[in-house]
Amino acid sequence: MNKKNHIISILADLFKKESTKKMKLFTLLLIGCSFIFGNTVFGQTASFRTNLFYLKADSSITLVDGDIAEFNNKYCACVDGNDALKLMNVNENLYLSRNDTALVIEARPLITSYDTLFQTLTNTSTRNYQFQFTATGMKNLSCFLVDQYTHTASNIKLNGDTTAVNFSIDTSIVLSKNPQRFMVQFVATKTASSIKDGNWSDPTIWSSGVVPDATTIVNVTNSVTVDVDATVFLLNAQSSLITIDPGVNVVILGK
Repeated sequence: MNKKNHIISILADLFKKESTKKMKLFTLLLIGCSFIFGNTVFGQTASFRTNLFYLKADSSITLVDGDIAEFNNKYCACVDGNDALKLMNVNENLYLSRNDTALVIEARPLITSYDTLFQTLTNTSTRNYQFQFTATGMKNLSCFLVDQYTHTASNIKLNGDTTAVNFSIDTSIVLSKNPQRFMVQFVATKTASSIKDGNWSDPTIWSSGVVPDATTIVNVTNSVTVDVDATVFLLNAQSSLITIDPGVNVVILGK
């Protein structure tokens, strides 16, 4: 057993033995594991922490569960000894799913273009909840929470601030209580700005010298005609500057 797993095992034993102090020990487990992954064993990494709370009628919150993803190119895109298995609770369980394995900590390579965290949420009840997301060390990325029940995407800050997203579950509705309802998507973004009037498909009108794609944040300050189907991450433009040819589709992923 390596050093990381040995310390996790100690924390897990405490967690199981002291059920009346579950939330305090859960916090200890996450802090301990974050320390192990982020500093002690593998050096600095990027991290993405998700906490689940009960959201009460008076807007107060109570911690329920949580998980952590750690990103470093020392890790593989697999399940191995660098990951920590989920210890299941009696009530709600939030964990990361990879290769049909439930993980409280998932170690992954750094994100170069796209990546998805598959959040699994089980044993829910009919009530209001809140997710809180906190990321550190994640640069040149955009991120959003995809809710496959409400068909919405909520932007998540990656600058160290915490992003709160409220949601409700109705256990009488299958899609509402679906354990795979939520996923977190990352995209490595770049920026392109228009530098002259012209057609979208002309690379010479863009500051990047290439036609924007699905990872591009596009800023339009000239008159641009969208003459081909276009998928971008974000589009910043006054409607008067954009003309879309008939039959052409524009998809904005991060809106």
